[in-house]
Amino acid sequence: MKTDLASFLNQSKEIFTDLGLEKVTGLNSKQIQDFATGNSIPTVKQLKKIEDAIHCFGQEILDDKWI
Repeated sequence: MKTDLASFLNQSKEIFTDLGLEKVTGLNSKQIQDFATGNSIPTVKQLKKIEDAIHCFGQEILDDKWI
């Protein structure tokens, strides 16, 4: 299923806060808010940073050793 970045960011607010994404992507939280509202469109490089951070988070969950 494909979705646009704004929809994804709005749907995942409970998991990925703007400040949390700022820490893991290096992007300013204001930029991330602008992406979520559609007020700004990310560059390919910015989109890749977000994608990589979310992928890394998911991989950490999959690799974690649950007791």
